[in-house]
Amino acid sequence: MIESPSMATQGRATIPDRKFLLALIYAIVLFKWLEVFEPATELYVSLNPAAGLGGSTILIEDLLVVLLSFIVVGDLSLKRSLWTFLWPLLKPILVFLAIGFFFLGYSILLKGAGDVLANFRLFALGVLGVGAAIAFRNENNLYRFLIFIIVIWFIDSSYQYYLRWEEGGWLYFGKGYVYVNRMYGALGFIASLAILHAKRSSRPVKACVGIALMLYLVTLMLDGARGPILCVILATGIFMLLEGVRLKRLLVTGTLVGLIMLVFFSYNSERTLDTVRSMQDLYQISGSVYARWVAWDILFQRFMESPILGHGLGNHGDAIDLFIQQHAGDLVLYIGSAHNAHLVFLYKIGLLGVLSYIALALILARRAAKSVVGKSSFLRSAGHAAVAGVVAYFLYAATSPLGPSFHYYFWFYLSLLTAVITISRRQEKALSIHAS
Repeated sequence: MIESPSMATQGRATIPDRKFLLALIYAIVLFKWLEVFEPATELYVSLNPAAGLGGSTILIEDLLVVLLSFIVVGDLSLKRSLWTFLWPLLKPILVFLAIGFFFLGYSILLKGAGDVLANFRLFALGVLGVGAAIAFRNENNLYRFLIFIIVIWFIDSSYQYYLRWEEGGWLYFGKGYVYVNRMYGALGFIASLAILHAKRSSRPVKACVGIALMLYLVTLMLDGARGPILCVILATGIFMLLEGVRLKRLLVTGTLVGLIMLVFFSYNSERTLDTVRSMQDLYQISGSVYARWVAWDILFQRFMESPILGHGLGNHGDAIDLFIQQHAGDLVLYIGSAHNAHLVFLYKIGLLGVLSYIALALILARRAAKSVVGKSSFLRSAGHAAVAGVVAYFLYAATSPLGPSFHYYFWFYLSLLTAVITISRRQEKALSIHAS
């Protein structure tokens, strides 16, 4: 019996459909890069005529995520067999989304809509973006997407550090002059680990990724930021352990890296330490460890005023203003926001919200780890890189204030975990059908 075209395509997406979905995903990443690439700022703004209307910010990449999500959800709803296949994966995401919408309503009751929707869009569209990872039908889709991430990251890092010249022809490095785009640095680093360790990667690809990775590590050292460096070190160590590197070898390597970092930080901090003569100096130094500790204490006390449900999404914006006063009668000194995104999350959505998003990450990481057992080297490396990225994200979030980049870190890693799980399950299903 010869299958008709309708029968042949029933129950699976056609090739044009898949290409269209992947094109949408690539476009979303591209627009996120255009947003921060200064030569393209005017073009990006012209493509976002509705940006900032009504106190909210709806960007073109958000609209593309919505379109992508409608397509994926519509495809699922028409093919009920896929619901059975994907339900174990979608269940924790849907539960998390339900909790999120609860906090949206709770926040509106507390303080009205205001900028709540502008903050919540990152959360809601991020969850839908994880669902969109279902569009990755095989390893080739995921492999090409990670290569695309690396290319965008390399272009962005090159511009941020190597192509920006100040007046007079000087090329500056470090925080005071050029500030690395941490968002694509973290994403590109994790994607590079997966590509470098995959047996399927060709030598030219590995060579290019290796060069990009080395340049990134050099610029990260020049930037002098402690949080991203700790994030990279932790991610690398966890990835190596998951890939089977012996703990003894890892400890020796880690000790050597630690000694180098100690020398670097000692040299980098020499000027700052020479200027500190008293506790009052520590208050005056912006971003000092002591000032951050005080800020954490202030924000923790505010969190304890409503520990279960928090004070509402969008309350006080992403940067919660904090002030300290050393002695009665002294001027109040502004110390910015507490450099700890976990505390900011606790303040906004309380223990219930924070535990829900930690649980979602743990559930997907656990299922990804089970899914890649015995799978190809690329899927296994991609899963390990995503797990390492999630752990490093939680460390990085404990050293930096909350911002949109953190949302994108989190959802990128969860999307990568989702893609690894779904591709692995499709492979298992294909093998079982073939065997029968």
